[in-house]
Amino acid sequence: MPAQLPTQAPAAPAPAQTSVESFSPEGEVRQVRQVTARFTQPLVAFGDPRGADPFIIDCPAKGKGRWIDGANWSYDFDADLPGATACRFTLRDDSRDLAGKPLGGQRAFAFTTGGPAVVRTRPYEGSGQVDENQIFVLALDAQVAPASIARHAWCRAEGINEKIPLRVLEGEERERIRVVQRDFIDGHLGRWLKARGRSWRDNVPLSGELPLAVVQCRRTLPPNKEIALMWGKGVAAPNGIATTDDQQLDFRTRPDFTVSARCERVNARAGCVPFLPVRVGFSAPVALQDAQAIALEGPGGKRYPAKFDDEHAGYVTGMSFAGPFPERAELRLLLPPSLKDDAGRSPVLRAKTKLILRTDRQPPLVKFAAPFGVIEARGDRMLPVTVRNVEPALATAVRTSGASQRVSREEDVLAWMRKAGSGQYHSLEEQVLGKGAEGSIERFALPKPNGRRAFEVIGIPLRKPGFYVVELSSPQLGAALNDKGKRAYVHTAALVTNLAAHFKHGAASSLVWVTSLDKGRPVAGAQVAVRDCAGKPLWSGSTDASGVARIRKELRASSCKSGGGFFVTARSGEDFTFTLSEWQRGIESWRYNVSTEGVDTDSRLVATVFDRTLLRAGETVHMKHFLRRRVAAGIALVRAGDKAPQNVSRWADDEADQAGEGAAADKGPLPSKGWLVHGGSGEKVAFALRWDAGGAALGEWKIPMEAKLGEYQVVIGGQVAGEFRVEQFRVPTMKALLKGPSGPVVAARGVSIDAQVNYLSGGPAGLAPVKLRTVLEYGGAPFPGYEGFAFAAGDVKEGIEREGTGYNEDGYDDGDEGGEAPDEQANTAEGSEAAANAARTQSATLDRNGGARGASPPSS
Repeated sequence: MPAQLPTQAPAAPAPAQTSVESFSPEGEVRQVRQVTARFTQPLVAFGDPRGADPFIIDCPAKGKGRWIDGANWSYDFDADLPGATACRFTLRDDSRDLAGKPLGGQRAFAFTTGGPAVVRTRPYEGSGQVDENQIFVLALDAQVAPASIARHAWCRAEGINEKIPLRVLEGEERERIRVVQRDFIDGHLGRWLKARGRSWRDNVPLSGELPLAVVQCRRTLPPNKEIALMWGKGVAAPNGIATTDDQQLDFRTRPDFTVSARCERVNARAGCVPFLPVRVGFSAPVALQDAQAIALEGPGGKRYPAKFDDEHAGYVTGMSFAGPFPERAELRLLLPPSLKDDAGRSPVLRAKTKLILRTDRQPPLVKFAAPFGVIEARGDRMLPVTVRNVEPALATAVRTSGASQRVSREEDVLAWMRKAGSGQYHSLEEQVLGKGAEGSIERFALPKPNGRRAFEVIGIPLRKPGFYVVELSSPQLGAALNDKGKRAYVHTAALVTNLAAHFKHGAASSLVWVTSLDKGRPVAGAQVAVRDCAGKPLWSGSTDASGVARIRKELRASSCKSGGGFFVTARSGEDFTFTLSEWQRGIESWRYNVSTEGVDTDSRLVATVFDRTLLRAGETVHMKHFLRRRVAAGIALVRAGDKAPQNVSRWADDEADQAGEGAAADKGPLPSKGWLVHGGSGEKVAFALRWDAGGAALGEWKIPMEAKLGEYQVVIGGQVAGEFRVEQFRVPTMKALLKGPSGPVVAARGVSIDAQVNYLSGGPAGLAPVKLRTVLEYGGAPFPGYEGFAFAAGDVKEGIEREGTGYNEDGYDDGDEGGEAPDEQANTAEGSEAAANAARTQSATLDRNGGARGASPPSS
């Protein structure tokens, strides 16, 4: 059998050549700040800061490369790359991986930030008030070649099915636009150049290729239409980088120039109200001089004076003519033939009748002064009502519940007052004293002595003291105010009385003071009753000789749907009055700089006394807590049987309160637990409280070594009882006294300073080494009689001192011409001042008596 040849093992594949696995960005990308490259194998040792950049960088922007790790490299630009910037990164020929082998694969990578793009516009993008011949100012992110704008940008308008060419404004035309839009144009150029280390002067003419374009559509645009300015594909920068996509900027042209005349009407069918002004509005600004030629003419050629809106740069957008005007008259608005808006457009008048207004008669009126009022019983007892253009005799319904025999239920008065306060009387279509109303209703006709159309105030007689609800009905008023012609009802309530009741509510007691309206004297023997908001009696009694009824009990306020508070009534003979505890407008507590706390506020007072308030970690703070409560006579001890406090502050312990362990969980009058709260972190430490018979509790806290530094608050019963601090400090054992010159120091070469150092335990610190540090600071030199003068401004130099140099002929400041750069000058000045204000240290040794003398040298 023939011998077999031994088989050979297959050759191992050659290792892949190291290459760039990923490179970002590529193509067209805007706002580039960083370039990253990932290699398939490490090129540098991890952590080696000496690794060289693997690419040759061809980019106009400055930056710096660094290795993130052995296989990832990044290049960070100093700022975001502007538009129309092209960068190319090419692998170096000598780049090797860690094995010393050359790199393979793709070797060149490039990207651009795209052609010039529009970043801001004037008018702003989306504006709906664009003129038909609007000039657009476009702020760009890169310089642009004007010729490419005319070839690749155009306008588009709704209703026009073709491209509208653009006209590029340059030279004198552009300078005129710059005068009007100086803030926008110069502001953008200044910011754009500053980002490139250059500066801009606003007195330099616009020339050359700038990151700015001023354009206008080559035809008049239709009014009130959607338009678009198309910044098309192909608009290029001077370096040839062009846009690759269309950029659409949407606007809307403003409507036609119109003039409108408006007036107030009672309803859509009625004419103008004669006593209200006529308003004239313009859809576009009009020169004040042209607006002054507009007139409103009434019967007989009478013209009315005009009042113009706020003037802005000599233009107005509206005006008004004040009345009163004649009834049922024709008012004609006269426009001058030369009237034009700020764009030179004449007004478009859709109908001549739009310039004619007709007034109606004076609208019907039935009005009381307020939903409720008080009428003095010692006067004429007349309820005034203002009427105009209504029926000669108004149907009037009056329900009386104020006479002694008819006011048996005081809660009826409260119910009517709640209706008045809730606005139920404000409905003109609701009849409150109709057939279903309870009680005796007196009805009578209210005559108008001066006829139907007269504007007059009529008095409704209310014969007896008491509380009245009055309702007037008018068909003519209803016909004017609603389309269905329903009868209108006007309501009010009135109290006829000679009494005034004043109520003061306290936490433990209250009082009612009754006086007379005509003389303001106290009324003795008046019967007083207090009810809650639901009408439930809480207390009753009579006033003493000083007119005061003292309520020596707590009055608990209740809550009702229509409101809370108390209803207090007072009677004296047939006279009757009342007051609501909610009536305090003008006499609120805060107006008199007194406490604004409510009667249900927690009346307890908590205070903590410490052995000391500055401690270190590891030490123990000892505390003594005191608890009292406010009472009418001052303060008193808090007992376990006292009423539990209401409205206890929750402070900042929401988590503990939810768990039932916070301050709100202490339902009793004596808090069983207190809290130590760290002010910075909010961390809390609880401690138990045991109150003695004297209203005091002792406590202590061993401060942990890991306790946070800062301020701690002691919180008891939801109140901050005291504060202490935990800090790191050293206890001083010595005390130093410094003494300078006793008199003014003028032109001195130095200042002598005497020092004396003693031990706090007693005796001088003799022969101890010390250091004296001095700082010389610049200060003013004030002199009597020369207030406001500065005597440290330096010597006066003849000539003109200019700020900023080094501008070239284009108005740019390259930053490296004309002397030292401004930043360097600022740094030099700051360095000189810092050097002058630096502390100077002198070493010395005290004498046997603990004294020494040092000198503060003058500034160089």
